[in-house]
Amino acid sequence: MGKLFDEIGFKAINSKLFRSLVITRLVYPVGKLKTTDYWFKYNGTVIDVERIYRYLDKLHSSHKQTIQQISYKHTLQILNNQINMVFYDVTTLYFEIEEPDQLRKTGFSKDGKHQCPQIVPGLLASMDGYPLAYEIFEGNKYEGHTLMPVLASFRKKYNLEKLVVIADAGLLSHNNVTELCTQGYGYKGFPNI
Repeated sequence: MGKLFDEIGFKAINSKLFRSLVITRLVYPVGKLKTTDYWFKYNGTVIDVERIYRYLDKLHSSHKQTIQQISYKHTLQILNNQINMVFYDVTTLYFEIEEPDQLRKTGFSKDGKHQCPQIVPGLLASMDGYPLAYEIFEGNKYEGHTLMPVLASFRKKYNLEKLVVIADAGLLSHNNVTELCTQGYGYKGFPNI
């Protein structure tokens, strides 16, 4: 897994913790607390879960663009330098905290945790499921309002002319379909599962 990590280009982010988190997530996809248990059990490594949370905040603020650029370049290689179709979807992640803040707010929870503050992550992926871009929105943001900002940013960043967007019916509201057509996107919906 380490060789693959390097070949994709993620070695450009000089962090042993980042490398360990990515490889462990592929081998043993669990939450952060279980990840620290796994590291202790199989490597004898002791890392406080709070250190991981602090690191992920730092990673998002200082390396988000680099990670997305590496992923984009790798996906271009795999797809013969053509990205003309993207998939977009969102989910919700809740936090067991007492008070909301500027990002973590109560909203419609896909986990049924409507009383808990949450965030709304949106992911843009390629035809074969390779991640291309992501954004994190406030927990009370309607998912339909996340589509166009993510697409516009991605399209502008990589100067993409033709792009077909595939999303579920909840994201392809009448307003979003109208905007997609106005902006020159193609689109295809898939049913909610």
